[in-house]
Amino acid sequence: MKKIFTLIAAAIFATTTFAQEDRIRVRVHTNDGKISGFMLSDIDSLTFAKKQVVQKETLTIKTNEVTPTSASYTITPSSDDFKYYQFIVSQSTYDLIMSQYSGSLFNHDKAWWEAQAEYSGATWKDILKQQVTSGTQTFESASIISSLKPKTRYCVYAYGIDTETAEMTTDIVEYWFETPDVAMSDNVLEIVSVTPEVYAFTVNVTATNNDPYVVTYQRASSFNNLVAQEGSEEAAIDKMIDVQTSYGGYGSMVHNGSQTVRLENLDSNTEYVILAFGYDSGKRTTEYKKYLSTTDEP
Repeated sequence: MKKIFTLIAAAIFATTTFAQEDRIRVRVHTNDGKISGFMLSDIDSLTFAKKQVVQKETLTIKTNEVTPTSASYTITPSSDDFKYYQFIVSQSTYDLIMSQYSGSLFNHDKAWWEAQAEYSGATWKDILKQQVTSGTQTFESASIISSLKPKTRYCVYAYGIDTETAEMTTDIVEYWFETPDVAMSDNVLEIVSVTPEVYAFTVNVTATNNDPYVVTYQRASSFNNLVAQEGSEEAAIDKMIDVQTSYGGYGSMVHNGSQTVRLENLDSNTEYVILAFGYDSGKRTTEYKKYLSTTDEP
């Protein structure tokens, strides 16, 4: 409004002060730096119109439920008239993307679409079209990451995109949250005995309550290498758990209460490390117990 009054005052000043001049020129300076000139005698009136600003589409993200291993979240676009892409990554993956893709989540996503296209024989834009959506939608983290990790930060991000031009139609929206931790268990486990066979072990385990635990094994040579790599037995076991959880968890290897457990499909005459530890939602919840045993010769 201040600019409008300034222009009107300038016009009145030019009309009243320089009315005796034969040639009075009015100059209009626009925001883009251009200058237009008009003869005062050619101006009948001045009209000011407010410029219409097109509002950019937006996206909002919120979590509905977060557990140690999963999250449900809803993405709401400002309208149903555009497509958007969404993804979820951990803090460590996000940092890696920032370092490897010049700080661009979009560059990472494009590289991912191109990799899928090369594998499938389609174009990367065809892959993109299969992975976008529209309207308000609720998503489950398991559709992207099979199991989240307890007490870990994650980022859900989304952006509008034109699937024909592959140009973003909104800013990239990030939403960060942290999964809750898993409570430690007071279950006390003991590997009481191990009976070796040619290709199996029979393992007797006692437990002081019904909290879940795992009985698993690894070749002694492989376990020792992992300990050397990770720096300690505890770190090596936690690494094993992390890898196994990323592939879906321990399944039938999870037990409750005192049990006699069979470990099968082993190699003959081979030394193994047998491990028992509390386990819940991808995390070790008790001290681990270790037992060395060698399978029988054929």
